[in-house]
Amino acid sequence: MRAVGLILSSVLALAGDSGTGGRDLGWVVACEALTSEDVAREHAEELKELLLDDAGHLWIPGWPSLSGQEAWLVYAGPYDEESEAAGVACALLWRHPDAYCIHVDAIPERRTSPTTPRNTGDFLGLIPLPMGLRMPPGIYFPGEGWEVARSLIEAGDVEEWEQPVRLDINHGDWEITIWMDSYAGPAELRAIYAPGSEGEVEREFQRIAGFVSEHASRLGLELDQHEGLLLLAREEDDPEARLSNRDFWVYSHGNSLEVGYTVRSFFGNPLYCWDFLPDEAHENPFPPSAQLDHVVARIAGLRSSENLYPWARETDLVYVVQFADGLEPTAPRLFVDITVRERHTEENGGDPATAPVVDRFRVYLLSNEILWVDPLTGEYESIDAMLRYRQ
Repeated sequence: MRAVGLILSSVLALAGDSGTGGRDLGWVVACEALTSEDVAREHAEELKELLLDDAGHLWIPGWPSLSGQEAWLVYAGPYDEESEAAGVACALLWRHPDAYCIHVDAIPERRTSPTTPRNTGDFLGLIPLPMGLRMPPGIYFPGEGWEVARSLIEAGDVEEWEQPVRLDINHGDWEITIWMDSYAGPAELRAIYAPGSEGEVEREFQRIAGFVSEHASRLGLELDQHEGLLLLAREEDDPEARLSNRDFWVYSHGNSLEVGYTVRSFFGNPLYCWDFLPDEAHENPFPPSAQLDHVVARIAGLRSSENLYPWARETDLVYVVQFADGLEPTAPRLFVDITVRERHTEENGGDPATAPVVDRFRVYLLSNEILWVDPLTGEYESIDAMLRYRQ
């Protein structure tokens, strides 16, 4: 049996992988190693259909640059550039979480690179989305295992290609809704993973949140997170990026998980679809959108519980939701910013045209933490620090 394997290795080394040929295959995405050639061939065909691109299988010992493991490698590619292979590897993370890039040739030197996202949009590869999604409105999805409903959102008197496209996708335990531009791709996305098991939800949360956290610093992303429950990655505005100022989040609640993605600014002309997206496209699960009254009540309660503002009557103060991060009020956040202002009236002798700032607070609802903004430094401090400051 060993002799047969060696002969087969020699033949494949001369011929290249089946259907490709040549002595230098180039960069590929290594997806899985299988002992059965028939199964490897079947998986390669499924991968080719999924990617709308090249894919194949090869006998690992037939290539000196590989590990020598006696198995068949299922791969996507080949690609001329490592960066192109890296982009495809990211898109396959939902199916092959251990995918990586490797150069296949006759030189006995192993050249590999990990799956590395190039931007926030590459995180979409963590959920079931075939590469066909990136194509114009005639979006193609593999038939088996996918349920896809495609519809155009009415946008008035415009051409069909200017209307936003909505996709509703079911795949296994995933239900995904995407609002997308015909050319630029997804503008808003919400994906729900509901396997019915908290254990499965926890594992999926750790997989997605762990990958985002690992690459956030390199991509210049700002991270807000509540361990095991919620993670929000915010991309800085880039005036030269076609899609910019993006948010990506993963939120665990009970027996389900939500993954979200939104684009908030664009370089050049806005996406054709942007002005026509419905309000539901901008929804997100973060507390500020639903619990603002509760947050205001908590800050107002500090006045009596900590004996703040003894000089003021209750009617002399007003509590305003006023975010200090410069983002639009509906942007996903883990906190709510409250500004306490003095209400001036003729009765209390103040100028009715002004409402001076008394204090600023930031409230994190998931952790129940309240921070106070030191007016001298602009830094966020604890409530205890505020009380010590005022003693």
